[in-house]
Amino acid sequence: MRSELDRRQANLAEVLEGYGRVVVAFSGGADSAFLAARATRVLGRENTRCVTAVSASLAADELKDCRALADEWGLDWSTVVTNETSRPDYIANAGDRCFHCKDELMDALGPVLARSYLAVRRSEWE
Repeated sequence: MRSELDRRQANLAEVLEGYGRVVVAFSGGADSAFLAARATRVLGRENTRCVTAVSASLAADELKDCRALADEWGLDWSTVVTNETSRPDYIANAGDRCFHCKDELMDALGPVLARSYLAVRRSEWE
């Protein structure tokens, strides 16, 4: 009998396979590290792009940790520059600050995802 953990991991694999190709916002925290590793295992390195947002709010040690994990786990990893500190709503530090940080991140990851998708589409044409 499968354990609950096995069932949930199988469900995640099914969801990932449904996407076929993903970009993971990889902060180096437990959640994003797990997703980056699992997506890479399920979809392969060629179909999983892991991206760390670099900004004034990211500690240098955290970036080093992301780089080290990416190297150790063989992730297809890169960085993207974000500038959430230029957003007045982020600076206001109200209850929705995390939203504004994630909104900035999604704005930065959109072009990465688009380039990734276009690269796959081009390879299908060749």
